[in-house]
Amino acid sequence: MRSIGRGSVLALVAALTLFVGVNTASAGVVSYFGSCFQNGFATTTPGPLQLRAGWATSSVKLTEKFLTAQSVAYSVNGSTFTTPQGDRTGWGAITQTVNGSGETIYRTDFTTPPLVNLASGESATVSIVFMTRNIVWDDAKTHYGPGDLWTARTCTVTAS
Repeated sequence: MRSIGRGSVLALVAALTLFVGVNTASAGVVSYFGSCFQNGFATTTPGPLQLRAGWATSSVKLTEKFLTAQSVAYSVNGSTFTTPQGDRTGWGAITQTVNGSGETIYRTDFTTPPLVNLASGESATVSIVFMTRNIVWDDAKTHYGPGDLWTARTCTVTAS
């Protein structure tokens, strides 16, 4: 078994962008791994702002184990909130899909509660990061953690 570095995590994040990355989100839900993570900015519709980020592994069992080990830290305009380890509030169902390499993966998405209500032209500075207290496995050879699973980057989201 080997450990991989944060650079490989960023490659995973980039692969996930193919599935969830958008520059303009609908209904106030912004994909963090889209323009936010890559460019530091995104646009959304006026109204309640939420962030979404996902995690995927090679099996349902490994995705379940990730959900048991994870916690999420998200921030808006300098205020940070952290979920307890293993709390599944905000996580969606595990779904089967295919990654950019054509491999079957099992993913789940975390969506924050509404962070702030933005009027047209208003902006908010946000970030999100997944953390684990334990090592989590992506497949039989790849693992992450413990600790932050990527370096949190701030993103300015503007309603238009």
